[in-house]
Amino acid sequence: MLEYKGGAESSTETLADKRPGSTVDELSLLTRAKGHYWYPVHGKKILDGCGGAGVACIGHGRQDVIKAAMVQMKAFSYVSYAHFKTAPVQALSDWLLASTRGRMRNVYIMCSGKSRPCVTPKNNIADKFLSRLRGR
Repeated sequence: MLEYKGGAESSTETLADKRPGSTVDELSLLTRAKGHYWYPVHGKKILDGCGGAGVACIGHGRQDVIKAAMVQMKAFSYVSYAHFKTAPVQALSDWLLASTRGRMRNVYIMCSGKSRPCVTPKNNIADKFLSRLRGR
């Protein structure tokens, strides 16, 4: 457990002792998730209503998804979409374009928007640059 060295008295207390009114200790301990459900140590299974689009559409513990992710991660775990294209992204792009029967000509695969840290710094830099150009 993380420790917090108290002020002048320099006694060692856990961070749990310092947090105000936390209910974390009262939350269920999950042992696993499968499909669209969480399984706590005690009690009934719980529908995962917080897992996001990936879990809502795919579910937890899908062996085909796990296998595909492992194959991809053995090649490389992450590549910036802004700097490189990859075979999986190209295959998805080709499939999306073909699925529209010519109604869509271009596709650009990027982060979901939940990853605001990948977008916000770029926007801040652009705003500062434009502000300087405008003399503000």
